[in-house]
Amino acid sequence: MEKMRQIIVCFLFAFVLFACSDGKCSVEGTIADAAGDTLYIERMEVQKISVLDSLKLPTSGNFRFSLPCPEYPDFYRLRLNGQYIVFAVDSCEMLKVSSCKKTFSTDYIIENSVDNEHIRQLRLSNFAIQKLVNNTQNRPTSEFLQGKIESHKQMARKIILSDTKSAAAYFAVNQMINGYYFFSPYDVEDGAYWAAVATAYKVNYPNYDRTKMLENTVLSVMKHKRDKANAIDYEKLLQTEAVGCVDIELPDNKGRKVSLSSQKGTVVLLDFSLIDVANSSARILALRELYNRFVKQDFTVFQVSFDADYAAWMDKTKLLPWICVNDKRAAQSDYILIFNLKSLPTYFLLNWDGDIVERLETLDGIESKIEALL
Repeated sequence: MEKMRQIIVCFLFAFVLFACSDGKCSVEGTIADAAGDTLYIERMEVQKISVLDSLKLPTSGNFRFSLPCPEYPDFYRLRLNGQYIVFAVDSCEMLKVSSCKKTFSTDYIIENSVDNEHIRQLRLSNFAIQKLVNNTQNRPTSEFLQGKIESHKQMARKIILSDTKSAAAYFAVNQMINGYYFFSPYDVEDGAYWAAVATAYKVNYPNYDRTKMLENTVLSVMKHKRDKANAIDYEKLLQTEAVGCVDIELPDNKGRKVSLSSQKGTVVLLDFSLIDVANSSARILALRELYNRFVKQDFTVFQVSFDADYAAWMDKTKLLPWICVNDKRAAQSDYILIFNLKSLPTYFLLNWDGDIVERLETLDGIESKIEALL
């Protein structure tokens, strides 16, 4: 019996060696009720997403993709009709996925992968919170929403600490809601989780591009902390009647660099926002009416967007008549700290000399304020 056990172990070991010898791993499974639809497999790189392969699903719904074994844990996704299943691949392995067409991105199983089960749980929790945020008919209270976010973070903390070098840990610290990290690298407590994952990746995957991204984020935060003693207290300054404004220089939607300081001599509504959020259509309409009413009296809007999807931002702002610039750093932008932005949109009114005279959370009653400045 012992000899037979040794033979089986040796056979299994030889099988693993054989399975990895060609440098390939596989992703296979079944997608129910999707016959004739095209299934794509894509690699999620740090800066872009690349299509690797595709196939038309047969009546059985069975599929199989073969991939080069990644040197480090890497992220991929299956795409079906605009829905996605995000998963990680670590070295040579075979992943088995099952789902159905209707609930492809939410109701799926990836067998025998703790990492991918953690990623699935994190995604479903994120989806549920995003749904609450997007509910314009029955908005949750801020306390209720904060409770849901904290529950999500409690789950994520356990996942991170269970294995800081895992793909799931990396996924957890990078998760966002409306362009904001659940774990803000600038928060003392949250930043510790970023540092833990960055350290684990530095030790285990020293030449990985994702390691460099984590390291840059942590180093950037450390620099801000070092500079804090010399930084201006903008929270206090913005409570005064009028203060100078830090200049902003970013590329606009026509590819030119535009600075906020170049608008001196006009009254400026400085708008920090995301272009594609709930109620964005109504907000843009209100800004258009405001702009059309005062533009002939030396008034303009300087809109700073933190949209990470640059192409989508370009498309949605190309017909807007005011100045639209984009900060590709998104939630990692220095301007979020400098202007103490706690929610988007946030507005500032600047007078003819480029001084901030008021901070606003909404556009309510802004017409009279602009008239007074003009």
